[in-house]
Amino acid sequence: MNSPAGLSFATAALQPPADTARRVGPRWPAGRLLGAALAVALVGSLIEGYLLRVNGQLSKLPAAILLAGWLAHRLLARRPALTPHPLLAGVGLLAIVVLISAAVNGTNPNAMLMTIRWIPFLVLTAAMINLLTEDVHPRVAQSAIVAGAAIAAGGALFSFAVLDDARATGPLEDPNDLAYVLTAAVPIVLTRLGVARGRAALGYAVLLGLLVVGSAATVSRGGLIALAATVTWVAVRRVVPTRVLIGGGVLAGVIVMATVLVAYPQVERALSEKKYIASTNIETRTLRWQSALRIIASHPLTGVGPGGAAYHYVEYSGFAELAERTPVTHEMYLEVGADLGLVGLGLFLSLIIGSFTATELAVRRLRRANAPPAHPDLVAALACQGSLIAVCITSSFLSEEYYMPLWAAIAVAAAVELRTRDLGRRREVTLRASTSHHR
Repeated sequence: MNSPAGLSFATAALQPPADTARRVGPRWPAGRLLGAALAVALVGSLIEGYLLRVNGQLSKLPAAILLAGWLAHRLLARRPALTPHPLLAGVGLLAIVVLISAAVNGTNPNAMLMTIRWIPFLVLTAAMINLLTEDVHPRVAQSAIVAGAAIAAGGALFSFAVLDDARATGPLEDPNDLAYVLTAAVPIVLTRLGVARGRAALGYAVLLGLLVVGSAATVSRGGLIALAATVTWVAVRRVVPTRVLIGGGVLAGVIVMATVLVAYPQVERALSEKKYIASTNIETRTLRWQSALRIIASHPLTGVGPGGAAYHYVEYSGFAELAERTPVTHEMYLEVGADLGLVGLGLFLSLIIGSFTATELAVRRLRRANAPPAHPDLVAALACQGSLIAVCITSSFLSEEYYMPLWAAIAVAAAVELRTRDLGRRREVTLRASTSHHR
């Protein structure tokens, strides 16, 4: 049982002081408008395929509006545009490495195009760290990721059941990329389901079912492994009550069985196609991984420039594939290492490791302060951890450095760590005061 002193400390620690009020919630109307712009940009990034079908430039518009609004607000309010944090420093250093790698590998015609893909993600990450710390709660960003994934899952099931695609695709051409997007959102929904009650819990259960079935319809092995790892993480960290986890597993099994019975021809065809291409996929990916390793060994410092692993594939694979001359590596870490060198890969990995560290620091501070399980920052930190696990696992089989779930998770990790720093400081002050009083 908690002592009165402990309870009073917990209450004091969880009450934000006046000088950190800016980190509690959005300011009306700027904070709400920036939150809406952020949500639209994140949702749009996950359904980019649908936007491209409408207009080739439409997919870039939400992010451009977000960045313009963020900069305009910072200039008009005369507030800093960046929030100091080790992860922000890592993002900045990685941007420098990308530019240097592109500059010293001028013979790579892909360098400029892929640099233009790299830099916006890094700029958006820096902006999101600032926004999610100062104006918008990280929950908004995670809700947008879930909303975008839910739309993608709905599109996936539509393409599978109605359009009769062999494997679900939805807004993304590659079913494996779609599985990446869907599995990244599953831990967010699971974490919220663990603290939800009543209708909210029912809503999250429905969302979870949609994401799991959508992911299953892609027949992606990487997605399946990521889902299994996510469930294991949830069980180990006790994010969701055991009875809820068991019930969810039974429900998911029932939904999958019902899907098989209702759409048996499509399921049988999808599994047959996957079985047919499985051995070929293993062979081609092995060739691409070997090519990337040779590039890293030959160009360890700066790599062969953004997009260089694909451009130099024929040279370093010995023309191993007649049908593919500039393929993706299908392994995010090897592709980043081949493109940017070991320095760039080290910075990239430090961002991922640093994000896990940041979220764990936030979780421990909140739990030491006796934060309730439903505390928004605690839920956001745990959800971010789970999402990072799913992202890291699926990216071991895919090249996903140009997709938003990873960068959004890095920004959320920095933001929740920053938002909880004052808990650690206030705890030290409170403990010192308590010690002096007892003396």
